[in-house]
Amino acid sequence: MRGFTLIELMTALVIVGIAVAIVVPRLVRDDRDVLAQEAARLALLLEQARDEAVASGRPIAWSSQGAVNGFWTVGAGGDWEKIAGDEVFRDRSLAEGVRIARLTLNRVSVAPNTRIVFTPAGTSAPFTLTLEMRGEGIAVVGDALGRIAVESPGGEGRALSRASEMNA
Repeated sequence: MRGFTLIELMTALVIVGIAVAIVVPRLVRDDRDVLAQEAARLALLLEQARDEAVASGRPIAWSSQGAVNGFWTVGAGGDWEKIAGDEVFRDRSLAEGVRIARLTLNRVSVAPNTRIVFTPAGTSAPFTLTLEMRGEGIAVVGDALGRIAVESPGGEGRALSRASEMNA
């Protein structure tokens, strides 16, 4: 019966070590990945709210209420009412460790719980919604025409489409 030589065993261990070194970093998400994914998810939801406002002919708003983010619409009485029973516009929480650091509307800092309103015309007040996680930051930016993009801290914007970035 023939066994393995020390050289064969060492070669096999080196190959396994290299494979583990390549695979493990891809399995562990770092803060930037979590933040980018959360920003992309939020940007897509805001785009959906803008589209729904246009399709339904009723304004839709988004706001953050502490750890929970939700959508609003104008009810029969003319007051803002939370959208309930809708899978897309249900209340959601940000990923663990992610928080809303700052919200600006029309270039003015406002409280993070201020509503971002999308009109039936497809427009909104220009906004910047900054998300943070352990010192890292990323911004979801909307312009007056309703276009929404995710910007890195350096300010490079990249427009999102529904098909791309879904699984960022």
